[in-house]
Amino acid sequence: MKIEKFLWVTPFLFFVFGYWFMGKVFSIKTIEVPRVVGLPIHEGIKELSAKKLNVRILAEKEDAELPVGTILRQTPSPLDRVKPNYSIFLVTSKKPPVLTTPDLCNKNLETCIMLLNKNKIKYEIFSVNSPMPANTCVCQSPQAGEPLRSKKITLYISSPKNNMHIFPNCLRENLVDVIEFCKMYQLTPNIRYAEGQPQYAIHHYVVVEQKPLPGTLVDLSQPCAIQLLAKRK
Repeated sequence: MKIEKFLWVTPFLFFVFGYWFMGKVFSIKTIEVPRVVGLPIHEGIKELSAKKLNVRILAEKEDAELPVGTILRQTPSPLDRVKPNYSIFLVTSKKPPVLTTPDLCNKNLETCIMLLNKNKIKYEIFSVNSPMPANTCVCQSPQAGEPLRSKKITLYISSPKNNMHIFPNCLRENLVDVIEFCKMYQLTPNIRYAEGQPQYAIHHYVVVEQKPLPGTLVDLSQPCAIQLLAKRK
């Protein structure tokens, strides 16, 4: 009689046992998420795929120092446990866009400064003698259109009363013309010849090397050591 009194719990016990047994048999094992931060994206995908985990690129973040495609962040975090085929969200690196140098030549100084400040570009200014209107940009470094990696531009601004000049590019110019230019500023160049002693008149030669280098800022009112290497045409 006492046994029959507890028979009503038998179905319940069988249900609980069956639920526990089925859970053990068909339970899905979880996977420990590997750490992929710092790896190139192709290596991260390879490692996550080997764990039967899906990969989703959540975002790209600009970083000038890291190689493109370096994994910066992952979600879920390393050592978290997830089910197979779970999606792992990644943030990877990309290079910032390369800023190119604006064209400032022939613009007045006020306009140059406004454009540079607008683009958050640092600058330095040198005054040079020039026939152009005062406070006009006669030259710039880097040149317009070149990559601006340092985010800094050097401006050469005209000032008719200034003795500083940008030494010109004399390469491949006729030697006789370069000598005439030097005479305009009472400069005496030191001329060397590629063949040793000159065997022809100077109008047969062109300049193949020079010092100061083209674009050097010099004060032509002061003694200036100019060295030229000439070669026959």
